[in-house]
Amino acid sequence: MSQRPTDWAIRSVFFDAEVLEQINLLVSNARDRVTLVTPYLNIWEHLKSKIDEAVRRKVQISFLIRRDDDDRVPRKRRAEDAAWLISQGVRVILVPNLHAKIYMSEKTVILSSMNITEPSIANSREFAVLLRRDEDAEKVREYVANLVTKFGPPDLTHTIGKRAADGLSNLVKKLEVMEVERSEKPRLGKAGNCIRCGTTVVYHPERPMCDECYAIWAKYKNKDYAEEYCHSCGKKKPTSFRRPLCLACYNKTG
Repeated sequence: MSQRPTDWAIRSVFFDAEVLEQINLLVSNARDRVTLVTPYLNIWEHLKSKIDEAVRRKVQISFLIRRDDDDRVPRKRRAEDAAWLISQGVRVILVPNLHAKIYMSEKTVILSSMNITEPSIANSREFAVLLRRDEDAEKVREYVANLVTKFGPPDLTHTIGKRAADGLSNLVKKLEVMEVERSEKPRLGKAGNCIRCGTTVVYHPERPMCDECYAIWAKYKNKDYAEEYCHSCGKKKPTSFRRPLCLACYNKTG
């Protein structure tokens, strides 16, 4: 049997992929409440499943995210994730100028460099510190409680969340229309790359694969299946049929 859980029981500092696992564990082990403070939002699928399981256990979950517009995460993805959280009964609070990354349950407080974003787990070097001194943990809990009190209006809570959910849903629809209009504009002379094998193809975000790879993909048609290359720049980056561009190329299309 692996000794890692025993090791983790006495460790306070974690790096890179360990940070991801610590955040997933924090949500999995929570029995009462979870608060995730992350400026940027682009939730990885494994964490979504953990959140869903926690909600079913009637764990009270809150997200504090950055309010001001920032292109580090595409607007459509941020709006989709925030709308999904509210639909799950999660409280979402928008905090201006937020930069802190704090992850808490009723038992655990973690300070980290990692945002809750897919690029953070794929491309970034990250660390996390688990606070073991009660005095330190309590100070952080008080800091987060003050943010909730100051920036948490009732219409963004999980008890009265319909207006916020409707607003985010409308934003998603508007952004989808903008995305379709942008994709319909001709891109004459531009070459693209197959997101699965990397070979050169005609640039076509609606079908970002060569014929051979597309035939294989079409057997299952899983738009979220992880692919290897950016359709635009051709670099080896995490993509999918639904999101065929890397983050940098996606932002350039805005």
